[in-house]
Amino acid sequence: MALGTTLGSFLPLLHDLSSYKGISNLSDIRMLRRATEDSDWEEYPNQSVVGNTIVCTAVGAFSQWVPDSVGGDALPVELTSFTAKSINNSILLAWQTATEVNNYGFEIQRQNQVSSIENQDKNQSWENIGFVEGHGNSNSPRDYSFIDENPLQGITQYRLKQMDTDGGFEYSKIIEVELDVPTKFELSQNYPNPFNPTTTIQYSIPSIQIPLFGGVRGGLVTLKIYNTLGQEVATLVNEKQTPGKYEVEFNAEQLTSGIYIYRLVSGEFISSKKLLLLK
Repeated sequence: MALGTTLGSFLPLLHDLSSYKGISNLSDIRMLRRATEDSDWEEYPNQSVVGNTIVCTAVGAFSQWVPDSVGGDALPVELTSFTAKSINNSILLAWQTATEVNNYGFEIQRQNQVSSIENQDKNQSWENIGFVEGHGNSNSPRDYSFIDENPLQGITQYRLKQMDTDGGFEYSKIIEVELDVPTKFELSQNYPNPFNPTTTIQYSIPSIQIPLFGGVRGGLVTLKIYNTLGQEVATLVNEKQTPGKYEVEFNAEQLTSGIYIYRLVSGEFISSKKLLLLK
């Protein structure tokens, strides 16, 4: 948690620890503070316990905070953030913990094709798509990430199953993200062009809709290189692909200088462009 203001006077900073499990003596808990991520954690001097809350007074600058235990009580795994972002044809999940005790790790779970979090079916099954190992015990922020390289089309929900070394577990909040699916076929000009000896080719595959039968998730895609005589000199892609944005690197180290043609074919869509190899 970070705090900052432009006012000359500051209200007390309240840390409510009522949701923490396993704390028998709140007086054993201390709030640590640091100015930046590169600074060392230091126990904040002006703090007191009121009920289930630690009150820090005379806070006069931007700060990062984390609770620490000086007694026998261990702090649980505290998840401070959990986000999802669509990047090209993948989903990047990122999360951070403030503290960890006996944290075995995180199971990443996915649920697909829901209209919104408010309308979700809590009895719907979740799919386990990966696991990220935890840090065990930690009193400093830890960053984690996971890439869903084969995301599902449409709105998808994700959650974390945080697992303890003793077999206990707890679920995170549910977040949702919509995959950025192209709406039309597109073949971009390669870059750089002219090139020597490598260049990058980008293209987009949309979702194909068939009336009465719903959507078809992509299909067979081929991307091939030809010389000016129409002879095939390289096959870069020849496989079924789901809707999304793709990029492929073409290495022409074994070819001579000249003009070549690259052609993308998917179903009835055909598109060709020229590229220039200069050695």
